[in-house]
Amino acid sequence: MHDATEAPCWFCGDNRGSDTPPGGWIYEDTLWRAGHLPHTYGPEGLVVVESQRHFLDASNMDDAEAAALGPVLKRVTAAIREVTAAQRVYTWASMVAFPHMHLWLMPWLPGRPEGAGLISAAHAFACTPEEALHAADALRRVLA
Repeated sequence: MHDATEAPCWFCGDNRGSDTPPGGWIYEDTLWRAGHLPHTYGPEGLVVVESQRHFLDASNMDDAEAAALGPVLKRVTAAIREVTAAQRVYTWASMVAFPHMHLWLMPWLPGRPEGAGLISAAHAFACTPEEALHAADALRRVLA
């Protein structure tokens, strides 16, 4: 695992180039922020919620972060369901490369793999750049 003092993680780096969240962050407060992932990562409505502070996983949250996460996930998940008409939104976390908690929120629609199969097949359902931007704009409006 990388040390937090090494290169900044992709999601929070200022040097992401063209891979910044389409249209910017759809939700942001002092503890958490969320953005639509770039179109190459998966389907329209695929969002990452990340902690503002770098820590590995839920065991490292302070009380304020822990208290705020549930309401953030509820709001963002509801927005994804509204915008994409998803029947379910899968939540997945992986901190493989950097000690920074990122929660992926992936909409599920009929005809797509379920559970872990959807996570592993996300690239097969990649949206266009325009669809990602449109979804980010719609999510931002719903969350406003």
